[in-house]
Amino acid sequence: MDKIVVCLIGQDTSEWLDLALESVKDADKIVYIDGGSSDNSVDVARLHNAHIIERQFEREHPGAIGRARQTYLNYVKKNCDGWMCLVIDPDEVVEGFSKLKENLHFFNKTLYSPTMRHLINDFCHEDATKPMHLCLNRLFRIKQCQNYPETEHSVLHSKGEKCYHSVPDLCLWHFGYVKNKLELYNKYKNHKSKSKIHDDKFLDSWYYSHMTNRYPVKEFDINELPKLIKDRFELNKLCEIEYFKGRTSLEPKHLQDAKDWIKYFKTDSVLFLGSGFGQRVFAVNSIFNYKVYDSGCCAEGIEISKLACESPFYDDNIINDTIINLDKIYVKNQVKLIVAYDILEHLSYDELDNVLKQVYETTSKNILISVPVIGDPNLEADSTHKIKQTKEWWINKIESKGFKIIPTPDNFQYKEQIIIGEK
Repeated sequence: MDKIVVCLIGQDTSEWLDLALESVKDADKIVYIDGGSSDNSVDVARLHNAHIIERQFEREHPGAIGRARQTYLNYVKKNCDGWMCLVIDPDEVVEGFSKLKENLHFFNKTLYSPTMRHLINDFCHEDATKPMHLCLNRLFRIKQCQNYPETEHSVLHSKGEKCYHSVPDLCLWHFGYVKNKLELYNKYKNHKSKSKIHDDKFLDSWYYSHMTNRYPVKEFDINELPKLIKDRFELNKLCEIEYFKGRTSLEPKHLQDAKDWIKYFKTDSVLFLGSGFGQRVFAVNSIFNYKVYDSGCCAEGIEISKLACESPFYDDNIINDTIINLDKIYVKNQVKLIVAYDILEHLSYDELDNVLKQVYETTSKNILISVPVIGDPNLEADSTHKIKQTKEWWINKIESKGFKIIPTPDNFQYKEQIIIGEK
C-alpha cells in the first residue's frame, strides 16, 4: 500500500505549527526540520509524533531555504524511498489530505503541484493576482535523483522530469499574510474573559470587523474555509451571520405557502426541519390561530443555528437542535406533515439516509421536500450545499425509505422543486 510522508521546515512557528500538523495528522510519517527555535516549536512537533531534525538555519546564506529543504529530502530518500511526499510550510493548512491519502495509488507521475489559496489581510479575501495559484512540485514520489537548488524559493528538481500535473482536490491554505490576525484573535479572547468595559456584543462586532477588512482583492464565501480553521478561530458564528444575510424577513411567499399547504394536506400539525429564522413556522401558526400541542402551537421547527433561534420570530415553538436528533425529540407518528424546505441538500449522504428514516417514523402521513437539483442555478450558488443530484435521484432516495411519491399540486409555488411523499 502506498504511503505518504509530510515534510516541513520552520523556526519559532509554534503558534501556527499546531494547526498545520493537525491538518496532516493522518500522514504515515511527518518530518520537521527545526532551524533553531527559541519557542516550543519542537515540543509541538513532538506532540504530533513528528521525526525532528534540529539544524541551525543559515540565515545569512543566500541558499539557506534550499539547504534546509535538502535536509529532509536526504532523510526521506534514505528512509521513505518510493513513498509520496507532501511539502508544506508551518503557516499552511492542508485541505483534502484524507482524500489524497486514500487515492495515492492513482498518482503514477513523479511531480505534482497542489493548488494554494493565499489569504490576504483577513479571513474572507484571497490573492487575486492569478486565477489559480500552484505550489510547484510540492507533492512528489520520492526518487534518488531529486534535489533542491540552493536558492531562496527553492523548487524540487527531479532529473529529466517537469511538473505539469495539478491536484484539484488538494489545497494548501496559506496564512503568511494574515498572521496579524492571530494576535487579534488572542486579544479578542483576552477581552472576552476579562473586559469590564465592553460587553460581548461590542467585542464580537470589534473582532469581526477586524477579521473582515475590505481590500481591493478577491472576496470568497467564508463558508469555504475548512472546518478546522473555522473551529480554531471561532468563526462559526460569523459564518452563520453571512449565511443568513437576506434570509431574515417574513415574505408574502411564506404566508401563501402556509395557506396552500394547510388547505391541501388538511393537517393540524406541521414540523419544519431546518426552520431558519422561523418565518414559515410563524406563517402556519398565524393561519391556524389555535393550540394543538402542549407547547402551545400546531407548527414547530427544529433549527441548529442558535443565532436563528434568537431571531424576532423565535418562540418556544422552535427547538434549537439538529434534525439528526429527530427521533430523540419526537415520537412515532407524532406529526401529520413534515416540511424539509431547502435543508436536506446541506446534509452528507449518510446523514440524509439517517434523517429520512427518522422522518418516515415521525410523520403519520406526509413529507414535503424542497431541494435545488442539477440544472437549478441555486444549487451552485450556495457553498454549503453538499448533495448535488437530479430530481429523479431525490425521488428514488425518498421512495427507498418507504414513501409513495404523489403529484405536486399546480397551485404550489415553486412546484418544480417540490417533492411530496406519503406513507
